[in-house]
Amino acid sequence: THWLWEVTQMLLRQTTDYEKRTKEQVMLESPVGLERADQEPSPRILNSHNPFVHLPQDIILRKTK
Repeated sequence: THWLWEVTQMLLRQTTDYEKRTKEQVMLESPVGLERADQEPSPRILNSHNPFVHLPQDIILRKTK
């Protein structure tokens, strides 16, 4: 899944440059995951190993993509 994260970052930023951060630095499960997610510019790609059913209900209700 790392290459997919890298490609989506490139598409979002409209560049072919590799992301300087590692995927693990912006994972929701990391100790600063939610704080870091709040600091990311919108639109942002949230990264998690949690199964979909364990994610907050707002993701479904707000139709987060």
